Amino acid sequence: MNIVAREPHFINPAALAFDRKGRLFVGAGPQYRKPSPDTPGDYIKILYDHDEDGVAEEVKTFAEGFNNVQALAWKGDELWVANCPDVTVLRDTDGDDVADEYELVYTGLGHLRHGLHGFNWGPDGRLYMTQGNSRVQEHAPMAFRKLMRVKSDKPDNQPLNQVFTRETYKKSYIGSWPSAEGGILRCEAGGKNLEIFTRGLRNSWDMAMDTGFNWVATDNDPGPQHDRIFMPFQGAHFGMSHPWSFDWMAREHLPTVPSISKLPTVSGSGVGVVYYTHSHFPEKYQNSFLIGDWTNKRIYHFPTTWDGAHLKSADAFETLVDAGRTQAGDLGYKPQAGKSLFRPTDIAVSPSGALYVAGWGAHYGSIYASFGGADSKAKKNYGRVFRIFHKERPLVQRKDWLTAKRNKPHADWTFEELLEDLGEQVPAWRVSAQDELIGRGAKHRLDVIKALESGKLSEGQETWAAWALGRMPGWPSDAEYAFGKWSKPGAGVSLNLRVQSVRIWGESGEIKAFKYVAACLDDKEPRVRFAAALALRNLKELERGAEQPLLAALSAETDRVTFYAQWQTLRAMRKVEDRLTYLGDERSGVRLGALLALLEEDALDKTDVSELALDPDTRVAGIAQSWLKKNGGGVLPGVTIEAPRRNFRDPVEVSLATTVKGYDIRYTLDSTEPSATSTRYAKPLQVSEDLTLRAALFRDGKRRSSIAQAAFHRVSDAEWNDRVFIQDLKVKSGQKYEIVEMGLQPGAKVFVDREYTYSSMPPEVQGLTFIRTANDDAGSSGNNLVQFEVNIPATVYVAHDERVGKKPTWMSGYQRTDWVLNTSDVPFRLYRLDVPGGPVTLGGNVEAGGRSSMYQVLVQRPTAGGKVDAQSVHAILQSGKTDKAHGSEVFFGKGACMVCHRVQGKGQNLGPDLSDLGLRAQADYVVRAILEPSADLIEGYQQVHFMMKDGSEVFGMVQGETAKSVKVFLADGSPRDLAKTEVKKRSMLETSGMPPSYAYTLSKQEIADMTAWLLDQRRPLKKK
Repeated sequence: MNIVAREPHFINPAALAFDRKGRLFVGAGPQYRKPSPDTPGDYIKILYDHDEDGVAEEVKTFAEGFNNVQALAWKGDELWVANCPDVTVLRDTDGDDVADEYELVYTGLGHLRHGLHGFNWGPDGRLYMTQGNSRVQEHAPMAFRKLMRVKSDKPDNQPLNQVFTRETYKKSYIGSWPSAEGGILRCEAGGKNLEIFTRGLRNSWDMAMDTGFNWVATDNDPGPQHDRIFMPFQGAHFGMSHPWSFDWMAREHLPTVPSISKLPTVSGSGVGVVYYTHSHFPEKYQNSFLIGDWTNKRIYHFPTTWDGAHLKSADAFETLVDAGRTQAGDLGYKPQAGKSLFRPTDIAVSPSGALYVAGWGAHYGSIYASFGGADSKAKKNYGRVFRIFHKERPLVQRKDWLTAKRNKPHADWTFEELLEDLGEQVPAWRVSAQDELIGRGAKHRLDVIKALESGKLSEGQETWAAWALGRMPGWPSDAEYAFGKWSKPGAGVSLNLRVQSVRIWGESGEIKAFKYVAACLDDKEPRVRFAAALALRNLKELERGAEQPLLAALSAETDRVTFYAQWQTLRAMRKVEDRLTYLGDERSGVRLGALLALLEEDALDKTDVSELALDPDTRVAGIAQSWLKKNGGGVLPGVTIEAPRRNFRDPVEVSLATTVKGYDIRYTLDSTEPSATSTRYAKPLQVSEDLTLRAALFRDGKRRSSIAQAAFHRVSDAEWNDRVFIQDLKVKSGQKYEIVEMGLQPGAKVFVDREYTYSSMPPEVQGLTFIRTANDDAGSSGNNLVQFEVNIPATVYVAHDERVGKKPTWMSGYQRTDWVLNTSDVPFRLYRLDVPGGPVTLGGNVEAGGRSSMYQVLVQRPTAGGKVDAQSVHAILQSGKTDKAHGSEVFFGKGACMVCHRVQGKGQNLGPDLSDLGLRAQADYVVRAILEPSADLIEGYQQVHFMMKDGSEVFGMVQGETAKSVKVFLADGSPRDLAKTEVKKRSMLETSGMPPSYAYTLSKQEIADMTAWLLDQRRPLKKK
C-alpha cells in the first residue's frame, strides 16, 4: 500500500471514479457532517501520476463549489455527481481538464447526512443511486417523494436540466435532518424516467454489479444488528418503514427480502463496494466483491455464489486490508503519531489493476479551517487516497492499457475494439463502448448476435453486448428471434445469456414478449424463473388472464426470493379486488402470495385476516397471525414467561405458559432460536445461572408463534455487596408497583397506570434503579403504604410532587435536595435519606389531601460525593495500581454494565460488544466513554427523541420501523412500539443511551480497575 495523495489536497475524500482516459477523479471537501451556510464547498480533483509510481505528482481542481460530494460516475464525457441535495452533471467542453458546464439535474434531495450515494450506470442505460433516509424536500422529484411518503402538491418538474457556468453555479444548503425511508432509485440518461428500484433501507452507501448485472450493496444498521450486505432488485423491500412488518435480515421473514450477510462487527460501517475482475490480484480475488468498512478501517473480500436465485456468501469474512481497529467505532477519533488514517469511504479499480481507496479524515464532522496558519482546527483536516496492489504480481503498465484506440474518438473504433471494452474493469470504458455500439444500431446488430452465439465472450462482455442489442433502435426480426431462442432451455447458450434475454424481454415493450416471459415462469433454473417474474411486472397492458401462468408459478415455487418476486409482480399486475378472490384459491401458494400482496397495501381488515389465521398451510396461517398480533387482533399463539425475578441470588422457578391450546412449547437456554428439535417444555425450570431463555410454540414440526425471550442473571457475591437491590416489595393499597433495574432514563414511564414519561434528570441519578408507582395512589395517606428491603446501606430518594406544599409526616427525616426530575406531567423534587440496609417503610403521598401526583422512589449506593475526573483515573492507570479482577466485578456488579454490553458471551447486546475492546481501544477512549458517554457517539447508538401527541416523551434507539410504527429500545433495554399516528415530533439527539452517572456513582479506583480489565479483553469477535 502507498499514499497516492494527501492533505492539504483533500479533506474527507468520499468518492472516486476513473474516466475514459484512466485518470482518477476524487470528490472531497469540508462539507460533511455539519456544515454551516458559509462552510466552503466541496470539490472534485484530478490526480496525475505521470511516472506510474503510485504517487500523484500533480493535482488539479476539475470543479468546485458543491455540497458534500458522495458519488461520482462517468457517462461518456459527462461526470455525474451526487452532492445532496442536488445531482449535478459536469462537462469539460474545451478539453482543459476544468469543467465549464454545470448542469443541475435534480434538487431537493435531503440533507447530506444519510443522503444520496452509490452512482453506477448499468448495461440497461440507467443510473442507479442509493438514497439514505434523510427526508427529501417538498419540491424533490416525485419518485423521491413517493419513496419517503412526502405529501406535497408541488409540481414534478424535474429533471431540471438547467446549465450553469463555473461562476454562476450555486450549491444548495439544507440545515436539518428529519428521518424517512431510504432506498435505491434509477433514471435514464438526462435524469429522465426516474423511478424507485428498491425500498426499505436505512442508509445504503454503495452498490456494485457483478459481470451478470446482479447487484450487491451495503446498508448501515440502526444499532446492534451489524451493517447488512444485500442483493437489491426491482420491487424489493428490505424492511425499514415496511407497511406492517420489519426484520433486519429477514432470513425467515416472508414480507421482506432476505439480506446476504452482515459485517463481522457491530461497530462496522459498510461503505464502498466494487466487483473486482482484473488479472492483477490472485485468482481467488478475481470475479468477487470487495467491501470497505469505514469504522474498522478494513477492506473485506466478499466472494459470492448462488443459492437458488439469491446470492450467498461464506459465514466468515476474509480481511484483505486491515489498518488497525479504531476506537470501537469512535467517530471522534483523535489521530496520534503513527496512527493510520486509512478510513475507507469509496474504492475503485484502476486500469493497472490496483485498488484505489478514498481515506476519510480523522474527524467525523465538519470542523473546518484553512490549512496553514496558527488555527489548531486545521489539524482536523485530513484526507488521503491510497493505492493497494499485490507486490508479487505485476501491475498493467500504462503503455499496455492506454492503447492507440483510447486516443481516438469512439466513433473511430472498430467493432472488435468496442466489444473488448464491454468486459473491462473500468465502468467508464464499458459505458462508453456500449453507447457507441447502440448508436451504430443496424451496422453491427448481426455482429453482436454472432459474437454472443460464439461462446467466446467473457460474462461481462456477454451481459453488456446483450443489453446493447436489446437497446438498439427498433426490434427487427433477427433480434426478436435471437432473444426468443436464447431465453429457452436447451438453447446451447450460457445461463447468464438466458437470464439477460428474459430481462431484456421485460424491458422491450414488445407485445410478443409475454409468451417468452410466461414460458420461463416454470423453468427448472430458479434464476431464470426469478428473471421472468421481474420481467413480467414490466410488461404493460396485459390482457385479462395473463396472470394465470403467474398463479401457477406461485402455487409451485420453492425458491424464497423467486416467490417474493412473483407475489410482488401479482401486486403490480392486478388490482385489490382481483387479488381478494385469490384468498379462496385452493392452491396454498396462491393464497399466500395474495395475502402478502394485499397486506403490503393495507387492503385487509382484521375479519379478513382472522379467517386465514387457521389456514391449513402453516405459512399462510403464520403471516395472518403475525399481522393480527401487530394490529391488536386478539389472542394469538404465543408463550408467556413467568418468574418471580430476573436478577436472583437463590435459584428461581420459571414457568412457561401458552396463550392457546394444542401446541408444544419448545425452548433453548443458550439464546439460540428454538426449533422443532429443541427441548419440549414439561414442567417449571429451575434457573440457577446466567442464561437467556427463548421459547415458542410448535405443531407438526413447524414453529407457529413468535419467540418469547427473557434474560436471567445470578447476582454474584461481589455484585450483591456493591450494588443496591430492591427485594420483597409490598404495597398496602394492592396496586402493582414495578422495580425497574437501572432504568431511570429520559423516556422511561413514570407510573404503571399512566403514560407520563421522564424528560430529564440530574446526571448524578440517571440510570438508577427505581420503583414505578401507581398514580392511583396519589391521594394515599398514613405512614405505611410501601415496604421493601435493600441489601446494603443505601440512599433512598423520594421524588415528590412540588405542588404539594406540606409533605407527609413520614418524610420529616428526608433532606431536600436541589435536584428535580422533570416529566411530561409535572416536576418532582428529590428528597434523600441514608438507610443502613434492610427494611424500608414509606407512607402515603399526602398528609391531608390536595392536588398531587404519586411520588416515585429511587435507590442508590452511597458514594463519596463529587464527580470523578479523567485525570485522576489516568493517574491510577499510569501508576499500575489497578485490580483487573475487581474491574470485572465492577462491570458485572456495581456498574451493571452487562445490562447493555456483552463481554465474552456474558451480558446483553444492546450496546457494542466489548469482547475485543483491547484490540481497538486505548485508555483515554475507555475512560472518556465511561465518564462522558456522549462525547464519542457510535453510528446507530444515538438517542432519538419522540414527542408524543399525549404529551409524553420517549427516548431510545430506533431498532426497526414500519410505515405504521417505530420499534424503540429504551435505555433499560426494554422494547417499545410507537404508533406513528401518535408521534407529534421526532428528532435525533447527540446523546448516548449510556447514563452519565458513572462519574458520580463510581470511584476513581473503580473506574481505573474496570478500564484496565476492559483493555485486557482481546478476543476477536466471531464473524457473523
